[in-house]
Amino acid sequence: VSADGAVLYLATSDGGLSVVDSRSNSSSSSSMIIATRKVNTLHLHANQQHLASSASDGSVAVWDVRSLAAASSSSSSSKAAKQQQGKAAKPLCFVGHNKSSQGACWCPDGSGRLLSISFDDTLRVWQDPAGPASSSGKLQQVLAVPHNNNTGRWVVPFRPAWSPAGDALLVGDMKRG
Repeated sequence: VSADGAVLYLATSDGGLSVVDSRSNSSSSSSMIIATRKVNTLHLHANQQHLASSASDGSVAVWDVRSLAAASSSSSSSKAAKQQQGKAAKPLCFVGHNKSSQGACWCPDGSGRLLSISFDDTLRVWQDPAGPASSSGKLQQVLAVPHNNNTGRWVVPFRPAWSPAGDALLVGDMKRG
């Protein structure tokens, strides 16, 4: 949800993303494919310009919400809406894991750092090499932490979180002792 609550970003179990603008008089939304498998998380950056996604195909991607919003507003006519439905979107940046990525979240301090977690047993921190003021959305890995995320069949996968100050990572672990 955008900061003003007007735009909703909704993920689907088949790799889709729908953008719904509640200010629009029509009930249409823009739908596009952003992953080959289930989208597990979406997280909007504090700058309201970048949306991070994680998916069961291992992908972690950064999207420019302005281009997603443009696609949404261009699909107001029924013909354009039909053409836009199911199209694959292009991310600003595509990084990821070797196995299903179960979560991705931006650091709340505005530094542009992105935290991701996966069934490949790693927590990874990504950052734009151009710095937090950059709007490129390009990321490179700055930290990888071994982490037991194999929750098994009956436990919900762990979701990572930043501390409010952005100086610590918080997540559960299956390692005992």
